[in-house]
Amino acid sequence: MPNWCTNKLTVTAKDNKSLKKFVKTVETEDNELDFNTTVPLPDGAEVDDQYRLWSTKWGASDTHRDEGLSTVWYHYQTAWGPAEKWLVKTAKQFPNIRFTVEYHEPGMDYAGVMQVQGSTLISFEEVKELNDFVKSNLSKAEQEEYDSINDEDDALDFIWETTDAVLEREFYCQVKKSEEWGEIK
Repeated sequence: MPNWCTNKLTVTAKDNKSLKKFVKTVETEDNELDFNTTVPLPDGAEVDDQYRLWSTKWGASDTHRDEGLSTVWYHYQTAWGPAEKWLVKTAKQFPNIRFTVEYHEPGMDYAGVMQVQGSTLISFEEVKELNDFVKSNLSKAEQEEYDSINDEDDALDFIWETTDAVLEREFYCQVKKSEEWGEIK
């Protein structure tokens, strides 16, 4: 059984036509985000092929999609880490779309954000030692709750449960503020 990596993929297009084309391309009857539609596996593919082509053991699972006017968000899980190779290969097929994936994998103790458009890697930042990062960036209320926990397993569960909030507040938004995101080309 893998450690699950939590991913949030933000897909932003300058025009609605490009966005709709992407959504239609990656959606299958079984999944709202099927990696095999843009980066197909060969017949008889094995796990090594999936790692080689997608950077993850399996495709997206537990997928949920939210839609806005010019943006679509996918929330999903991947095995062990994000599908970086899939994202880079897919972005090349949709040059008018900007892809940003925010991810974290507490079991492997890291998180990151990657942004790509067409053939251009716009940004890539990672946090190693995620659990220490989360512990050092708890809010006052979160710190008080953490300090009141006596059991080591409960303390780790608390860190994992607060990871999303801390990353959004202290990492993802800071990376986005520090980068020159620029206009979608």
